[in-house]
Amino acid sequence: MVDAIRKYKVTTMFGGLHWIVLLAKAIEKRGIQLDSLTTVFLCGAKATPQILRQIERSFDLAIVKDTYGATEIGQICTPPLGATSWYGIGFPSPMVHVKVVDVKSGNVLGPNEQGEVLVKTPCSMKGYYGHPEATSQKITPDGWVRTGDICYYNEVGQFFYVERMSQFFRCMGISVAPCSIESVLLSHDGIEEAVVIGVPHARYQEAAMAYVVLKKPCNKITEAELQNFVAGQLGTYMHLHGGVKFVDVIPKNASGKVMRKKLQMLHQDG
Repeated sequence: MVDAIRKYKVTTMFGGLHWIVLLAKAIEKRGIQLDSLTTVFLCGAKATPQILRQIERSFDLAIVKDTYGATEIGQICTPPLGATSWYGIGFPSPMVHVKVVDVKSGNVLGPNEQGEVLVKTPCSMKGYYGHPEATSQKITPDGWVRTGDICYYNEVGQFFYVERMSQFFRCMGISVAPCSIESVLLSHDGIEEAVVIGVPHARYQEAAMAYVVLKKPCNKITEAELQNFVAGQLGTYMHLHGGVKFVDVIPKNASGKVMRKKLQMLHQDG
């Protein structure tokens, strides 16, 4: 890929987050310069601000932008044009109608209110072939496709991705988005990667547990240190009551998405 970028003087690249991160690490380690490349668009998984900055640094880029779409729908939101990186997912794409609704009531929400994203576009699927029940759960009677994603938009209509609905858990009766805890962990100088899941807890029914990959020189960091680090910045219901497990790698699929179900199984297996 590096040879192709150099040969054809590629200026803009679009790719899955996992593969872009691997490429970024490789070129930084080897000191490779890709002078023609100015813009990278990411897809396939949510990119944290830390990952975006890593890609900017490795490629020596001015522009790194996250995009948002779905297999059943196509492109949903597109980042705005401009010469700066964009830490949201942009504005609804042409011919795409987007609304954010309350998960329980289905009522349409306003700016800066988090809810499920529903999409209507001529490009979306008609249904799941041979599975009418799954289709009725995915598509409303008036044609809106449920994404299963929690997002919000600001006063000018810019959208920001929060989390998959299926990844939320409840601790102390309060709904918790794992990304809120992950972002705090990733701000720790000694952490390379962090993924949080909800696990059974004797007192709180469910609680946060973190799988953490440490940066190589930081192998003396302890579970208690990270628990205190999170506790100093977040409410009690987001503390790491489920503990911390240090691992060498976080399991991901081919598109770079974290395999959270596999982490749940690892926890169950002890």
